[in-house]
Amino acid sequence: GRNRMPEKLVFDHHLYVPSEVKQGAEEFAHLGTFALSDEDGATVVTISDVQEDYSHMLVDAFANYVLEASIVATRKEAGGGLL
Repeated sequence: GRNRMPEKLVFDHHLYVPSEVKQGAEEFAHLGTFALSDEDGATVVTISDVQEDYSHMLVDAFANYVLEASIVATRKEAGGGLL
């Protein structure tokens, strides 16, 4: 069974790198359905049909993954290391 309640997340481009949001959606695609759209300088991700075992934590795990990936990508772009 799958949880059908869609969850909408907004990733502002000032904080989140759009390509990393897309990459994150691909990494997590086996656990649910991810629909991405660009709206007003943000990537909006709608997550639905989440596998029941993961429904309680998928949204947080995805958001954390994307934040982490964005921080790493932004630091690389700035020419800094990871620390």
